[in-house]
Parts: sequence; structure tokens; C-alpha cells
Amino acid sequence: MGKFNYDTRVREVLRDQRAVDLVEEYAQGITNHPLVGVVKMFTLRQAFSYREAIKNYLNLTDGEIDVFIERLFSIE
Repeated sequence: MGKFNYDTRVREVLRDQRAVDLVEEYAQGITNHPLVGVVKMFTLRQAFSYREAIKNYLNLTDGEIDVFIERLFSIE
């Protein structure tokens, strides 16, 4: 089992450089976006509940988001 799951808070993800690098791979500069402060308290479940907004804002497909989640959850 990996280090992260749907109950992990975004702030915990942002404390792990491997996870930050992965996030930046999909959305360059997003970890420095002003709204990150708002979502830091979200669980990943809460954050991913905005899937349509994520897809539109980052121009990602459902498949790309699924691969991202799989990769994030595989970090040990």
C-alpha cells in the first residue's frame, strides 16, 4: 500500500517532493498557485470531487487523471 490514499490531505501530498514532482508533471506551476492554500485542507477525495473542473482547467482527460491518481497512490 502506498503512502497516499483518498483520505490523505493535500497538504500532506505537498510535503513529499516526489508527489510535488508528479503534480508538477501534470500541471506545471500549480503547486505555487494562490488557491493551493485553500485546498491544502481538502482530502484527496474532496479535491478529486472537482474532477470536471480539474479536467477543464488543466486540459486533462479522465484517463490522464486516473493514471495520475494511480501514480500518486503508488508512491511509498
